[in-house]
Amino acid sequence: MTGLAWSFGSLLVFRLLLGLCESGAYPAAAALVKRWARPEERGRFNSIVLFGGRIGGAFAPALTTIVGRSLVGVGVAGVVIGESAVNWRGVFVLYGVCGLVVALLFWLFVRDRPQVEPERFTTPVASPPTSFGRMLKLVGGNRTMWYFGTLQLCINISWAFLVTLLPSYLKDANVEIGLRGTIQTGILLAGCVGMLLGGLLTDAVNNRLGPRWGRSAPTATLMTVCGLMILLVSLSPGLWVVVAALAITSLCLDLSLPSLWAYAQDVAGRNAGAVFGFGNMLGNFGAALSPLLLGAVTCRLFLASEVPTQKGVGRLRDRCPFDPLSVRRV
Repeated sequence: MTGLAWSFGSLLVFRLLLGLCESGAYPAAAALVKRWARPEERGRFNSIVLFGGRIGGAFAPALTTIVGRSLVGVGVAGVVIGESAVNWRGVFVLYGVCGLVVALLFWLFVRDRPQVEPERFTTPVASPPTSFGRMLKLVGGNRTMWYFGTLQLCINISWAFLVTLLPSYLKDANVEIGLRGTIQTGILLAGCVGMLLGGLLTDAVNNRLGPRWGRSAPTATLMTVCGLMILLVSLSPGLWVVVAALAITSLCLDLSLPSLWAYAQDVAGRNAGAVFGFGNMLGNFGAALSPLLLGAVTCRLFLASEVPTQKGVGRLRDRCPFDPLSVRRV
């Protein structure tokens, strides 16, 4: 429907509806993995689901450009894109059709629960549904769930930098434009590797140390490494030291995610979808806040270091176009 938008208002509505419909995908996937996988297998199953999302995000920009250019001249919603542009409408329509095909295949072949040997799995085959109000009270009133959600919020603040402000950093570092894309793709692909290995890691530690430390020890260790890498970046070392530190950060962030998913599946009982949805919601808040938060920090640091000259005012307006207080201070 996005490709058929006829105004900014309709585009905004369609994008909001897209977010609303997509919001249940990961919670549903987490609940599905819980029903089909034993506790000692959940990390690996989660890795496969998460890897699909990460690898799609890593290749989507290049794929979208290729598809958009190949569809130039194809009319969508009464609009024909000329030779010099990218047919974004056609891209959205094509991706939407692919999504409908995948949804149909999923409906036809995927089942909510295994049909054989149900006693091997911790989730009962049949149980009365929990009301929405009671589920919200159970999840929102649990302190551990808030810790779980806050951790995801903090993870996504750091991760969103890699897909939003990293190109700006590379531009400020005078990195050649072609090399910027290569660096960012390499950093994101490091995360894809971490996503695949993270499931093996949490399952191995879980089998050796048990569920208490099997989920928490990998996450705590990896978050410590991420913190040290971010501290290193803040010290402004050379470009390639920063790139290496960010690649390690990306690797460790995604190494930790299968552990987090497995933790939610371990403790949630039959409410795995609700528990994971709560954490995912706070994580998405972190991703939404990341550009604003990091942009504000950048502006303030720029203010502290910039010489108050007319040239500095112009540079500051370029960096902080939505921060009039910054310009007044200069």
